Amino acid sequence: MSKELQTVFEAYSAQGVGNVKGKAAGLNNKNFVKLCKDHILSSDANKGKKKITTTDADIDFSKHVTKGAKTLTLQQFENLLLVWGEKIYGVGKEKEIFSLVVDKKPMAKGVTKTSKTGGVEKMTDTSGYTGSHKQRFGEDGKGLGAAGRADIAENSGYVGNYKGQGTYEKKADN
Repeated sequence: MSKELQTVFEAYSAQGVGNVKGKAAGLNNKNFVKLCKDHILSSDANKGKKKITTTDADIDFSKHVTKGAKTLTLQQFENLLLVWGEKIYGVGKEKEIFSLVVDKKPMAKGVTKTSKTGGVEKMTDTSGYTGSHKQRFGEDGKGLGAAGRADIAENSGYVGNYKGQGTYEKKADN
């Protein structure tokens, strides 16, 4: 049983941890509560009088983790599940709780999905743009980049909107 439990432990330990090897030092409280929400708290076995809640998960996590540590080890995780198994299933049947978590992976709940509503096309259709926003796009609808956003300095020596640009040399020659 420990091998199957270890794969679940490692999958949830690595969840959200940007470790290069993919293995975290242990199961932190956030990931432990996620495991509980995904598989234990939502199960039919947890519907009785002795229901386990997320508050119980936080409290029992703190009881089973080594003082000063922030993560559970595999052995501590297994011991915590046995205590919960006894609470849910009764004495002698505590190992039945392993069936709720074995061969399970982290679920992706609340992930942002692609918008299926209309109206998004209006935001990306450049033909409807007016004013200064219209100048940022070419006739084909592609953005002009910096040329469309900023006034580019000519570095000609003349101030902007000067009408007689290039006439000084002509007057000096006469």
